[in-house]
Amino acid sequence: MENATIAPGSLVRYPRTGTSGKATGSKIIDGREFVLIDSTGMYYRADQLIIVDSVTEKRERGEEKGIERFKAEKKLTNEDIRDAFDDVTGVGAG
Repeated sequence: MENATIAPGSLVRYPRTGTSGKATGSKIIDGREFVLIDSTGMYYRADQLIIVDSVTEKRERGEEKGIERFKAEKKLTNEDIRDAFDDVTGVGAG
């Protein structure tokens, strides 16, 4: 998208997904430059990134609920799961 070289520390955005962050490094893969973005830890094609003035952090909906749900699920034992399935009746029984 832009032909400018993206230097480490540049703020960039990948327009296809809205991912944005700070460029922390780059490498050449199959003759193309890829830039590492700190917010995802992933490499993006340099020619697909745009340089931006600022980055706003997006918080995903339900992020806290997801974390809390994960913590609760980790506390479940095999016996808890077995007991829950034993209580299934009617339509839910398959």
